[in-house]
Amino acid sequence: MSLSKSTFLEIGGMVAVVMSLLFVGYQIQQANRIAIVTTEYELRNNYSSLNELIIGNQELAQLFVNISQPDYEMTAIEEVRMVELANRLLNIWLAIETAYDNGMLSEHFFNATFQDIDAAVTPEMRHVLQALC
Repeated sequence: MSLSKSTFLEIGGMVAVVMSLLFVGYQIQQANRIAIVTTEYELRNNYSSLNELIIGNQELAQLFVNISQPDYEMTAIEEVRMVELANRLLNIWLAIETAYDNGMLSEHFFNATFQDIDAAVTPEMRHVLQALC
């Protein structure tokens, strides 16, 4: 049985098509992995900037101390700060949840960030936020 020149070319063409499809699949897999890493990096930076805000702002730190005192009455400006802080935490959480629901975050990252946010919101802060919202 002898194969013609055109048969060899057809087989070669099929091999080339299969190889190019495998390469495209590999590229898609790499692009998805890069997107996941980039998403985690951006969300960590967002949360880190919130931490830096709290650490670097003496007035905000003092507000946390004040609200832990029994019967402390917040000023209107302090109430606005607390509501905006709650909004920032909520926005971070929603971004994390959306990314997780769309397969862009690992379960480990999702749970670790939830625990961080949960730890950041003290019982006093929860009480104040519930009263304000």
